[in-house]
Amino acid sequence: VGDSFVDVKAAKAAGVTAVAVEQGYTPRERLIQEKPDLLVKNFLELLKLLDT
Repeated sequence: VGDSFVDVKAAKAAGVTAVAVEQGYTPRERLIQEKPDLLVKNFLELLKLLDT
C-alpha cells in the first residue's frame, strides 16, 4: 500500500498485491501507468474495502 508509483513498482517486484492510494503527491495518471492491483482515492476508502 502506497501513494507513489515507486511503491507500486516495489510491491510488484516483491510479488505482492500493489495498492495505490491517490491521496499523495503522485498524480492519478502516473499511478495508473504502473498498473496497481487496486487504486483507491484515500485510506478511508481502503479501510472500507478491507472491512467488507
